[in-house]
Amino acid sequence: MPDVSSASLPTNTPLSPTPHDASSRGAWTVALGDVPVHTEPPGAPQSSNSAVTLSASAAGTLDPLPAGTIVGGYKILGVLGRGGFGITYRAREAASNREVAVKEFFPAGCVRRFDEADQTSWRIEATPSLGEGAYETSRAQFLEAARILSRFRHPALARVGEFFARSNSAYLVMELLQGQTLQQLVQENGPLSEEDAIAIAHALGEAASTMHRLEVLHLDIKPENVMLCASAPVLEAASTCSLQNGRVVLFDFDLLQRIEKGEGLSTRPLTSHCGTPGYAPLEQYAQHAALGRFSDVYALGATVFHLLTAQDPPAAADRALSHSPFEPRAWRSELSSEVASSLAWAMEIAPSARPQSVEEWLPSLREGRPQAMVQAPPQVSFDDSDAAFLLNAPLAPTGASGSGILAGASITGARVLPASLPQPVALPPLPQADNWYQLSARSLEFDWPYSCACCGRRPDTSLTVRAGRARWGVPYCVRCARHVKAAHQASAGTAWGIVVGLVVAFIGWMMSDFWIGPIGVAIHFSALAYGALKVQASEALMRPRCCDRKHAVGFGGESETRAGRKYLVRFRSLKYAHEWKSKNAAKL
Repeated sequence: MPDVSSASLPTNTPLSPTPHDASSRGAWTVALGDVPVHTEPPGAPQSSNSAVTLSASAAGTLDPLPAGTIVGGYKILGVLGRGGFGITYRAREAASNREVAVKEFFPAGCVRRFDEADQTSWRIEATPSLGEGAYETSRAQFLEAARILSRFRHPALARVGEFFARSNSAYLVMELLQGQTLQQLVQENGPLSEEDAIAIAHALGEAASTMHRLEVLHLDIKPENVMLCASAPVLEAASTCSLQNGRVVLFDFDLLQRIEKGEGLSTRPLTSHCGTPGYAPLEQYAQHAALGRFSDVYALGATVFHLLTAQDPPAAADRALSHSPFEPRAWRSELSSEVASSLAWAMEIAPSARPQSVEEWLPSLREGRPQAMVQAPPQVSFDDSDAAFLLNAPLAPTGASGSGILAGASITGARVLPASLPQPVALPPLPQADNWYQLSARSLEFDWPYSCACCGRRPDTSLTVRAGRARWGVPYCVRCARHVKAAHQASAGTAWGIVVGLVVAFIGWMMSDFWIGPIGVAIHFSALAYGALKVQASEALMRPRCCDRKHAVGFGGESETRAGRKYLVRFRSLKYAHEWKSKNAAKL
């Protein structure tokens, strides 16, 4: 793998910009890298060399900056990636000729408008869907996050250089990491050994602890956001890797949030990014819930789980609706009891049952969960309704609220959850293709499990699925049957309406009739509106446990094998597929 190229940083960096020759420059200088970058103070008018004059007809675009563009002394070389908050470029610093990563603040709901007279000048502007006020707030939060990131000093944290405001946007210069992510490592080499996974856990734990000491949370720790940099030697075996000379680096700080002590609960808008299912704890999905160091502990445990099993951990919301204990050895039986109990402790659903800090959790990877923490779960009764435990749990008083990349979050004042919440039944994986679980049978006559194929509840009715010459009566509950029918009506109605509309419009065009053509166009767009409304109605009927809007069971065709003719049965739900397999074992 190639060498790591990173921006050089001073050892002591101020949190906030300081005045630098203000009398002559009239601006603030953020001296965080090798080259000072000047940004206008809040409320100050833009200097003439950075202003962009736009006409009302200037067209907006979502495209990234083209290669060769100069931004603040950095030449854009290409695009590294794009996320919900902006675009990350590969760039070269003109002064030192080093390659760096430059992140441009370009959130969803914005467009780039170029100056008609000078295509090298542009301006990022908010569309009405986002609003100018929301954009300015988010941009200020991005710059505040950059100031905090510049304080991080740990080899396992991506180093941040300078940051500056320009073209009504903001830019953050970081070291260019080269290597492979932990997700890619596991995909290519399979599960890691316990020793290697523990070594990575300690490196990531120290990085998270550094952030926590500065009173901030990462909230998006996962294998995809961890880079194993180039100095690590090539793997010799599929299940082991040597990390003696490697550098594990945590990056992607888009969900960074403050820890505000004593401020009550944090409030996040429903449209905000809540993290990644499987790696985000349950409290991260709530509108009013405390976030703390224990939230990153959950994500660390989930990341180590992935390294050891090569599978994504079950989502916290799914685990909370199940009644089985979480046992990591169900995914990999040879795990030691110490590691298994440590992962189960870190990934407890209730925040109060987890380790409250990274320092408290890391020793348990070798020593196991402390015996004082292993206790018989209290008897808790749960309602059959979805997430009833959240509805019945008392809520602490709310305090200051915030939103965005640095929304206020609190360690104290969490919703009081039961000490032991239901967890998932461990199910072995099945062959999968195109998001369908697939099983083969020797005939088309089956016995169907007595549960809804979509949500798993008690069935009330059945829906017909065509399987060649056979017809299957697949059991569904009434509510799931309704959303499946609505979804199919949306597809069929939209398709037929579009076809009829196009035909009528074509006939009108051929006949040069003033009335027939518009009627066809009206039919066409009415069909699109009908389909959108039906899809919305279908999604409104879905429960959290539902596995798909459309049919949860399908026919995958037939094939001839040496053992005879085989019929492919497809399932959206892994749980229902196992129930069906158990009930029809003699026919498979």
